[in-house]
Amino acid sequence: MHRVRKDFRDLTQDPYVAEGFRRKHIVRYRVQKKSDGCPSRTELLELPQQPLFQGKRFNPVHGGIHRAYPLFTPNLHSMMIIKEFVKQTRVQEGACILVQAQRITCTSSQEGQPSVENWHQDDVDEVGILCVTRKNIVGGVSQFCDTQNIVTSSILKEGQFIIFNDAAFRHRVTPINVDINGSSGLRDVLLMSHGGSSEPQNLDLARRQGYLSILYEYLAILVRDGLVHEVHLWNYTRDEQDEIWLRSGRFNKYNLSQFTVKEPPSKGDWSNYYQYYAANRDALFGDDVLIKLDDDVVYIDVAGFAAFIDRRRKEKNHLFAFPNIINNGVCAYYQTMYGFTAGYFEPDELPYDTFYGRVVTDGVLAKRLHEMFLSNVQGFTSRARSLAQPVVVHKMGDRISINFFAVLGKDIGVFADIVSDDEHECTVELTKKHSRQHYIDMSLVIAVNVSALRMATVKNTMENIPHSVF
Repeated sequence: MHRVRKDFRDLTQDPYVAEGFRRKHIVRYRVQKKSDGCPSRTELLELPQQPLFQGKRFNPVHGGIHRAYPLFTPNLHSMMIIKEFVKQTRVQEGACILVQAQRITCTSSQEGQPSVENWHQDDVDEVGILCVTRKNIVGGVSQFCDTQNIVTSSILKEGQFIIFNDAAFRHRVTPINVDINGSSGLRDVLLMSHGGSSEPQNLDLARRQGYLSILYEYLAILVRDGLVHEVHLWNYTRDEQDEIWLRSGRFNKYNLSQFTVKEPPSKGDWSNYYQYYAANRDALFGDDVLIKLDDDVVYIDVAGFAAFIDRRRKEKNHLFAFPNIINNGVCAYYQTMYGFTAGYFEPDELPYDTFYGRVVTDGVLAKRLHEMFLSNVQGFTSRARSLAQPVVVHKMGDRISINFFAVLGKDIGVFADIVSDDEHECTVELTKKHSRQHYIDMSLVIAVNVSALRMATVKNTMENIPHSVF
């Protein structure tokens, strides 16, 4: 085991566990036949790095989150273990193998939790676990149960390797604590799986369904938690496959009745849906909140969503409310003002001195800002939700990207004035006409995909963004 242990020396802290007791790197491989043509021999082709994703039903703690992790690069000895897993499970050609190198630590003042979700299943076919190291710890008992009873409970010792059918059992590993003679301890395991959530998500970001598949997960949770009551998907598709996917209802994988596809009279006129709500404004109460958001919103910190809605209802004098948007030039400026970018950017690097903020047209800045957010998603969102004064009143008549905004039911009638350039009319003309400013609520963090203006510079970075939900 000492040669395999070398792969665990440089694991970095898991950003999705605030307590800091977990370290994790991952890698995926595609199983394929050896190039020499021998049917009994296979090789593993390393796949491009993509986030982990599990549904909320399987992982109540991190379900619905696209978790981005550093690449795990196994040495020769670790690869032998991975290939043994492939051999023992008889994985077919073309299957994907997910490998996770995971370290759980504990101290005299903090226990470590190998299974933060407690009893669970992983939404995969089979799981293999190799215990690489147990050092100065007690606990860490691997337990398996059927529908009612624990069927086995034992400590996986160093060098022991188990394989089990994920669908057959709920399972967990009990917390670890420092033994009586130590001040700190750790447990290293190599986790392997195939099938189900082991596969990278098939998100074709050249089509709109790739973005909407991500957004749907957030909206579904907000619907199920009673925070959103209706979702209207306006069909402005340009791609035939997007059209089929949307109209067939395949996007609605949880079959939620609150989702409705709306057909505009003309796909070339963005004002159609504004006019629809203006004409139907009597269907809304004054304190109802209507949110317009683009389909390329790929992250919503839904833990801050309820507070955003409550504040929207209180701020009745303002016209539109915007959240704290990653990859929005105006919001980037205010992120600097609120100290979110301290240590990553100089105070004057994200100025609001060009057409709705420099980030919109400067790919280098956009990439740096995106990577800053990825490096500390939890810290960024926690800081946002803890702001004592989160409201920034936006300068009247200044343009801001309308990736996401909220308007009260009593104000829906202003949509009747939107007839051509909706972004300009929403953020510039309406504020002047009605003498009411918009505001940005810095407590709710969302992120949008990079714009076409910056795609060449920031290519594929947004595909790895993690998506934080309850």
